[in-house]
Amino acid sequence: MVAGSLNLIIEKGAVFYKRIKWLAPNRSLVSFHAYKSDLYIRNSRGELTIHLSTDNGRLEIEDEEELDGKFLRIKLSAIETEAIDFDGGNYTLVVTPLDELGEPATLLARRLLEGVVIIK
Repeated sequence: MVAGSLNLIIEKGAVFYKRIKWLAPNRSLVSFHAYKSDLYIRNSRGELTIHLSTDNGRLEIEDEEELDGKFLRIKLSAIETEAIDFDGGNYTLVVTPLDELGEPATLLARRLLEGVVIIK
């Protein structure tokens, strides 16, 4: 499966907020509850600079009743964006299905979304 593409523009010193939804081939929303999600941001030299995940609490699944896990929220505080010390790079959002015990099935991980990160 080919990853979707979306560029992210992050303003230093400002709150960054983005909601991600995942559409199945039949156009229905997929719940992120069945997946571990990891967002890897790398600088222009390819070095991992930021790792956000549902495991470390830096990616959040929106759990309001009517949403039922249908949106993944990326949020960086103004303090976090101010501390970014690179001009840009690339990111990849990886989703890994959870098995019946809630453990990630690592061999089934896939890139869901990727793109350029611009810091301004």
